[in-house]
Amino acid sequence: MPGLSGVAAHLVRRAHQRHARLWAEEVGGDLTPPQYGVLQVVADDPGLDLTALGRRAAMDRTTVGRVADRLVAAGLLDRRPHPDDRRRATISLTDAGATMLARTTPGAAAANRRLLDAVPADQRDHLHDLLAVLAHEPDGSVQ
Repeated sequence: MPGLSGVAAHLVRRAHQRHARLWAEEVGGDLTPPQYGVLQVVADDPGLDLTALGRRAAMDRTTVGRVADRLVAAGLLDRRPHPDDRRRATISLTDAGATMLARTTPGAAAANRRLLDAVPADQRDHLHDLLAVLAHEPDGSVQ
């Protein structure tokens, strides 16, 4: 094995670092990628509770709770008691959250496009499929 260049985890980490740099260039400091992901999931399916939101965003409950807390404090998400179970809360976008999502989506898409520029166009779907395999647990879940 030729040092770290032969270690898949190292290459995944390096790709993640490159994406973080591209994200900063394209999106700036408005949102982190996890915050953007949470806003996107909530926009696609408003009214989720934190457990469902965490599953959809591929975050554990503690992490998604912290991300949601920051977005609520920033006025981008609204948290309300669940109508059927007051112990749970539902999460929805505020108008400011919808505006932030619309403003940052082009930059997020540009960061993704720039990351994939090095991959031949006819191989991008295959790369995506392989990454999806790595992202899923043996039982099919995403942790």
